[in-house]
Amino acid sequence: MTSLTHNAQIALSWNEPDNNGAALEYYLVEYKKQTDTSWSTKRVIDFNNTVLQDLENDVAYNVRISAQNARGASLPSNEIVATPNRADNTDNAVLVANML
Repeated sequence: MTSLTHNAQIALSWNEPDNNGAALEYYLVEYKKQTDTSWSTKRVIDFNNTVLQDLENDVAYNVRISAQNARGASLPSNEIVATPNRADNTDNAVLVANML
């Protein structure tokens, strides 16, 4: 998974995982402020990228992704930490493996 931070946004992209013999139904993107305990979710269908919007600038967010198909949900990817900032276009990268 890679991320690019913008003003109040985090743009994410990732490689499609092995589908383990069943068609991919959707990705579940989970994100939260580092200080929070509960995750917000965004369902992504037919794409391997998305933009998280309306975030707080200068606040660190944890982000992880899992894949869903008829056989169930994958384990979540490794988390990345990204911090939106008005003046920042920062790349963060983490390898996503064994999603299904």
